[in-house]
Amino acid sequence: MVIVHAAVHKGRKIRNYMPRAFGRSTPWFQDTVTIELAGAEIPEENVPKRLKLKPKPY
Repeated sequence: MVIVHAAVHKGRKIRNYMPRAFGRSTPWFQDTVTIELAGAEIPEENVPKRLKLKPKPY
C-alpha cells in the first residue's frame, strides 16, 4: 500500500461559551481539520528497495 494523495482542509469551528461570574461569558472556539488520504496497492516488484519492509517472524 502506497499513499498517493494527502490533503488537509479547514474543518468546522466548534463554538462554545464558558460561563463566568456575574452573568458574563467568555467565547471558547475550537478549530477542526479534515484529513484526506488516498492509497493504492502496487505490485511487490514495483516497490523501491528503500521502501520494502522485512516481514516479522512470528
